[in-house]
Amino acid sequence: MNIMFVNDKNPNPRRCFTEKFGTHQCMLQICENLMRIHHAEPPEEMITRVLRFGTADIDGDYLKTITDTAKEYVEGIFRRLREHGYDSKLMKLYVVGGGAL
Repeated sequence: MNIMFVNDKNPNPRRCFTEKFGTHQCMLQICENLMRIHHAEPPEEMITRVLRFGTADIDGDYLKTITDTAKEYVEGIFRRLREHGYDSKLMKLYVVGGGAL
């Protein structure tokens, strides 16, 4: 995850950061939690379907584990953004690139 502060269309090179906190790490965390909680290794396509559409034809407990893990992961993203100075009342957040939604 790359973070860049832009003010008046000008990027601030002193406020650019890279965090190893992207969609791939989210997928790894979900797989780890599914294995730890349910002792299951579902195909990544099933997890991707849940992340994209909010549901899949799977057991409700598995669905809850996937969605809960994704929510925790997103909370972690916003926590890291705030650590770098993001304040939603002072600036807009633009999310771009692979996995951005």
